[in-house]
Amino acid sequence: KVKIYSTTVWAAYSYEFTKYLVTDREIVPEYLSFFEGTATCDEKFFATVLMNSPLCDDYVAIDWHTWRLELWPEKNTDPEVLPCRLSDSNLPFCGRGPIDVEPKHLPILQASPAMWARKFNTDKLRIKNTLDIIDSWRTNLHRAKKGKLLKNYKVIKIEMNGECLTFDDHQDELFADTCYDDDEMQIFILECTGPVTINKQKCLQSGTQFDGLAMSQCQIRSIVWDRKRHVRDCVARDECLSVMEPAPKVKEAGMGLMMDKCRLDGYMQWWIFDGCEIKYANPMLKYLKKRNQNLCIGVCDVEYGDNRPCVTTCKNNRNKSKQNALKIRVL
Repeated sequence: KVKIYSTTVWAAYSYEFTKYLVTDREIVPEYLSFFEGTATCDEKFFATVLMNSPLCDDYVAIDWHTWRLELWPEKNTDPEVLPCRLSDSNLPFCGRGPIDVEPKHLPILQASPAMWARKFNTDKLRIKNTLDIIDSWRTNLHRAKKGKLLKNYKVIKIEMNGECLTFDDHQDELFADTCYDDDEMQIFILECTGPVTINKQKCLQSGTQFDGLAMSQCQIRSIVWDRKRHVRDCVARDECLSVMEPAPKVKEAGMGLMMDKCRLDGYMQWWIFDGCEIKYANPMLKYLKKRNQNLCIGVCDVEYGDNRPCVTTCKNNRNKSKQNALKIRVL
């Protein structure tokens, strides 16, 4: 029996494997005949041949986020999005590719180390504006450069109902606990794509970027005290505030928060400060049910005790009760 493998069509193959593909006369022709006429054969043929060939041990797994940026929704409830082209599956954009990269996604491109990105629909004017900005990054037109991330930018505490958001290296889920002045488990540091200021309501507010086309977004990282210097200071760790992911990996209101290893995808662990709330910046939320399209950090009721930190449907700050108000202190 031959095991069928599937992978992305975007790949780099060694000289030895490509030579094997064009010179083998025993196995490869049978694979060609088998996959002829099948859906997404380009995603299955090369992977299946490689993993069943004498060169299977040469396979190297890499983090593709470091090479390519794609924005794939995890589920689709948007009636305007075309259904799967290849079957009756509910897979979003099945056979059509990821969503278009738009101007509001420019901070994601800024935060991502990827060398390539897709897709850009040049028939849409807003996509053309995105490409113009990217071209200016590449050519340094008028000294425009891809902005560097603001690292170790602002040190904050997040208070919820009079308690502080707290994490523990031995626990996956974050919790609310009594606030302590110098507890590093309650102190976070921001890494942002652009400026974040304090507004008239004395709340953190993400600034606009790229001539108002997008809002700056931030990773919220854990800290460690830097005791090597004469002055006590803190630096960011490689742990980011994240939404806990069940299976399937569809985000929804009520999910808990955790600290997880920082990712390089530019959107899964990024947040926007707006209207005295901390909004989840993941652009794929728009394809979920309405109550999950706009998620903010808040508190959720649980059966086994006190309220716990979670993501919940965002509320207009003017309609929020003082009891549920979220407060961010800049240290």
